[in-house]
This record gives sequence, C-alpha cells and structure tokens, in this order.
Amino acid sequence: MIKSYCIALAFIISSFVGWSQENKEKIISNGKPIATLHANVYSGINAGDNPTGFVIRRAYLGYQFNLPNNFHAQFVLDIGSPDDVSDELLKKRVAYFKYAMVYYQKEKIRLCFGMIPTTLFKVQEKIWGHRYIAKTVTDAQKMGSSADLGMAFHYAAFKAVSFDVAILNGEGYSSIQNDGSYRVAAGVTIKPFKGLTYRAYADYTQKNASQITFLNFISYNWKNKVILSAEYAKQNNYQLVKDQDLTVWSVYASYNMSERWQLFGRFDQVESNLSPSYLLPWHLAKDGSYTILGLQYTLQENVKLALDYKLWNPPNSLEQSSEQFVYFNVMFKL
Repeated sequence: MIKSYCIALAFIISSFVGWSQENKEKIISNGKPIATLHANVYSGINAGDNPTGFVIRRAYLGYQFNLPNNFHAQFVLDIGSPDDVSDELLKKRVAYFKYAMVYYQKEKIRLCFGMIPTTLFKVQEKIWGHRYIAKTVTDAQKMGSSADLGMAFHYAAFKAVSFDVAILNGEGYSSIQNDGSYRVAAGVTIKPFKGLTYRAYADYTQKNASQITFLNFISYNWKNKVILSAEYAKQNNYQLVKDQDLTVWSVYASYNMSERWQLFGRFDQVESNLSPSYLLPWHLAKDGSYTILGLQYTLQENVKLALDYKLWNPPNSLEQSSEQFVYFNVMFKL
C-alpha cells in the first residue's frame, strides 16, 4: 500500500514539474495558507500542591493548492503536539505531516488519497466547536486517530443524506509503518430537517485481535442559539488488545448569549470492562466522569478566548482523588 502511495505521489509531482511557470504561479495564488494555534495557561485547584503552566497544545502550518479539473492538494505540518508524542520527545519540539493528501471534489463526490482526515469524530468535533479546549471523548480516549494513511470516498447521495467509506493504514498520522493490517471504516450522516444531525459510524481492523468500533451521535441546533448534542461509542478489543472493551458517552451544550459571548458545558463518562486477565477493570485509572464548564469570547473571526473549569471524578473515590483545573485558552485559526 505504501508503494502505491509513492507511485501516485511521484506521478503528481512529475506532472506539476512539467507545468509552465505561469500555471504554477496561478495555482499557488489560487490556493490558501493554513495556520492554527491552540495555547493555554492552567492551574490545578485541588488540595495540596497543584501544577501550573503555559502550554502550546497545537500548531498547524500548511497550504492548500487548488489544481485544475477539480483536484486539490493539501499539506499540513503538526508542530510539537504534546498529546501525540512520547514523553521523551516532549523535551524538544517535533514536526511531522498531519495531512499530506490529494483530493478530487465535484458536486456530490469527494475522493481523498494520502495522509487524510478520518471520520470517527470529525462531525462531532465540528459541532462541539471547542477543540482548542478539549478533544471529543472518542479522540481523548484514543479510540482512533484524526488522520491516517489511506483513501476515502464521500458521497452526498441526497440533500439530507451522505455516506463515507475509507480504507486506512490503521496506525494514525504519527506512525506510518506498513504491517499488512488495515482499518476499514464506514459512516452515514443524516440531516432530516434544519438543525438536526444524526451520525452512525463503524470501523474494523485486525492484527493481534479483531477491533470493532461503533458510534452513534445526534445533535440539534436551535436557531444558532442553543446546540444540544450526545454521542455514544464502544470499541471491542480496544487498541487491538483481546478482551479489553471501552465504552464512552458524552453530552454537551452551548448557548450563544450574543455574537461574541457563549456559555458551554460538557459531561463525559468513560467505562472499561472486567477483562479475564485482570481482577479490576483494566482501564480503571482513566475511567470515570469528566465535566467541562466554560465561557467563550470571540475577539474576532480568527481569534477566540475561553475560561473553563475541568473536573475529573474517578469511579472509586476511596482509591483515587478527583482532579480540578482552571484553564485560560486561546485559539487562532487562519
């Protein structure tokens, strides 16, 4: 599969090299830069010592090229993403491709190839709208990656119904080795009337064990004033480990008080099963409930600021203590 990527990419590059300087300049001028920055300062408010600090959670830099005949190319670097690299790498900043893809888009059809966005939590992330504050529950619990090597097909069959299928490497964008196993995904998004969105998704991969993910999501947007959403997901043989199942659900809401001010809140529940290999749930240290409450201010179209409170409650308060934090977040997106 990796070999086929290289052949296709070489063909695209060779075609680009053969174009005239005038065509190259026209393509570049018709494209657009991509830049995203998520940063925050935080402080714990628990009993005893509390960590504090400044963090750059995400920095994206890239460019999208609009090619002839409805083709497009997008290259985006992810620079120093602490959640996606090991502790050793946190000692220095790293950069790697988040997206490196070519796609064709015309009317109802979209075909993507390369390092592409996945669709496990794409719809939820857009509606949640606060990725710079917290990942969606399926993303936070690493039930899948936001990007992966592969190919995807999107088809808007009707105005209210769209389908998507994908064949992915299954390792995510920070690990691109070819081990002969793939992740096959399919989803459907239904919008029966204005404001209501329903999403069903499933994927399958097999390596050390057969991993299956199911997800259901529903959201209602009332006059762009109030947004209510809920999602449920389960992954059997979580991260390809036999007999380890993870179940998550999440509800969130936002209320636009004005064009600039918004109140938002979210509640997540994370639960793991009792594996035959363990006396306690294998994911117990990370199980529990997560609560987020916050206030967002839109400084301008490309800049948002938010103050939020986060609370984690463990499943067994006698064994673990809850954790509370206050964050001030900044988001810039070009």
